[in-house]
Amino acid sequence: DETAERESFAQEKRKYRKGPQTLSEVEEHIATVVSLRSSKDLVKGEKLDILMVYFNIIARHMEEQSRNKGRKAKPVEAVEQTAKTLRRSPTSVKRLVQSWKDAFQLPAEQRLPALFRILHVENSRETSQEKRARISQHCYPIVRDYVRTMRLNRSRVTARQIVDVLVAHEKLNVERNVATNEYDRKALSSALRTVQRFLIKHKFKRGRKTGTLKVGDDQVVLRNKYIKTLLNNREAPQTHRKREVYLDESYIHQHYNRLENSLYDPNDVLDTATAPPAKGRRYCFLAAIQGPSISTSAP
Repeated sequence: DETAERESFAQEKRKYRKGPQTLSEVEEHIATVVSLRSSKDLVKGEKLDILMVYFNIIARHMEEQSRNKGRKAKPVEAVEQTAKTLRRSPTSVKRLVQSWKDAFQLPAEQRLPALFRILHVENSRETSQEKRARISQHCYPIVRDYVRTMRLNRSRVTARQIVDVLVAHEKLNVERNVATNEYDRKALSSALRTVQRFLIKHKFKRGRKTGTLKVGDDQVVLRNKYIKTLLNNREAPQTHRKREVYLDESYIHQHYNRLENSLYDPNDVLDTATAPPAKGRRYCFLAAIQGPSISTSAP
């Protein structure tokens, strides 16, 4: 048994020493190399390899065009060929190449720093998710105070604004385009969904908040003036005291009805209400309640 096992091992060793002989063996080698990558992230060396392969494909295509003058050459699919050669995602290759091209369009003094950021920026999806995961309960006071301040000024608040607030406080990471310094579209959409889940988790709602209106400063002054005048009148001598009258007003429309509170059968197909008429005229009325008379003891 030991002899057979040694012979089998020797055959496998000679087989791999000669190199792959079939397409399946080649695919096995490629799959092993891909599985041994440290991570799915593109580090500096891998990015440079992708760019080198991409531009080499473009260069070979241009050389063929120069040799075959007068002939119509097929368009080169450099991104797809690069992704297939290096077994990378075409989307990742296309994003890297486009960022590199955008950085090359910048002025000379800005070009090298932009290229440096492209090679060293962390573009891992997992890393971005870890940074976005920092939206926790500790961020709630930041969001609450911002919403409170904006609503105090009667300004509308949306989840998109919360994204900017959390980015400014370094609680949320959203990738930017190196050339334009604007948010990447996919990264922004992902961050927006994360913020929306955060808002739902902390019971934020959309719409009008009832029962919490703040009295304006001018109204506070008028209210204090009214109370002061009322108390001074009650403390004044009877000969100088004025009678108190409390007023209230209301109105009702000409075609007012309570159809909204009526019972109805949802299964009755013949029950079809007509369109409501216009509200019609508005009838306004006042009600006055008099206080005790100052001339007599009886009210």
